[in-house]
Amino acid sequence: MPTPHTPMPSSNHGPANWSASADQSSPYFHGSLSGYQMPVQPQPYRTTDTAPLFHDAELSQRFSLSPSPHPAQISRSPSRPTVLSRQTTMVPSADSSTASPSTASTGVKPVVINCLAKDFSLTEYQCHHLHLFVEVGFSGGLSMPDVVTWLFALAVQFNLHNLRFEGDQNTQTMADLLEDLKTQLNKGFDFTKDQRNVLLKEKDTIGFKNVFSVPSREHLLRSEIHVISSSVRNRMREDIRDSLKKTLAQFTVDMNKKYRRSGSSVNHHLTTARNSVFRRFVAENQDLVWTVERPPGSDSENQQLSSTEPPNKKRKLPTGRSAKGEDFWSKVDEYFRVKIEEYQLDNLLSESWKAFIDQTLAFDKSRFQFLPIAQASSNIDSTNETPSTMGMASGPRALMALLN
Repeated sequence: MPTPHTPMPSSNHGPANWSASADQSSPYFHGSLSGYQMPVQPQPYRTTDTAPLFHDAELSQRFSLSPSPHPAQISRSPSRPTVLSRQTTMVPSADSSTASPSTASTGVKPVVINCLAKDFSLTEYQCHHLHLFVEVGFSGGLSMPDVVTWLFALAVQFNLHNLRFEGDQNTQTMADLLEDLKTQLNKGFDFTKDQRNVLLKEKDTIGFKNVFSVPSREHLLRSEIHVISSSVRNRMREDIRDSLKKTLAQFTVDMNKKYRRSGSSVNHHLTTARNSVFRRFVAENQDLVWTVERPPGSDSENQQLSSTEPPNKKRKLPTGRSAKGEDFWSKVDEYFRVKIEEYQLDNLLSESWKAFIDQTLAFDKSRFQFLPIAQASSNIDSTNETPSTMGMASGPRALMALLN
């Protein structure tokens, strides 16, 4: 490449003259601003397409110098920059018909920039930036090789930027695949061991952050809670039934070990009073405790065990739900509801409950200490030492009090 040198001084040499006339420009370079001079070829290059600029034939063809188009022919679309004339101050002259076609704004033809943008599949907005870059480069005093080199580098960068979004043809396919996987995970979602065993309150601290706000998972959670709660209620019913062989104090200790949350405070008087009411209810409703649950619609749904002797072989009993409102805990709820209506309070330690609780504790101490569990077909004679009017108490509240 020929060695560039500084052209001869011009009569207009000095500070930048933004409105200098065309006849004062140096014959060695084309530029939109006359105040900035740059090193060019030793010989003044011509403004025809046949003058070679570089030794390479292809580059000299694509980056040859030519006069700038007439201002009236310049497109004002975003794809082409606004060409500055030496007769204007950063804005084209209002009377474009008086501008000379030989007034060049840059040393690179706009068609060359457009071809470069097309080769790299650039957008119209990016092509506009290429034109602006060339204009700024020449106005800042860059040489032709510098402008051409950086112009090519900028086009490459734009192309790489576009490939980030358009090069991967599988982007939408991957998004669809991830959505399908998410759907399948929701269908096969299951709970961890910790989630099953821990009483849950806050989703962030108990590991349920991936459950809430997802309807399908919340539905599974409700189903799982229903199964676990039913199992706990059945075990508690059996514990209350078997408590008739224990003292009230021993039964209370066992219930606290199984059903009280760790770290929670316990009102021992309230717990003892509630357990005594549970034992009294079971003693008076042993048929309800021993009733075998039958599937809905079964003719033998309310059938009870008729033999007082244990069978020689374990008989496989039918399973299913009892009729609504006929199960053990529904009866307990009704029992407490009636008592609350009678005494006007749901606090077992209140004055209105005091007489009933004292009678129940005395009843428990005199009768339940060594009382064997009655078989399913036998009824406890509840006429002795038992008031004739027995109410009900709050089963859910009793359960919550045991857990608190």
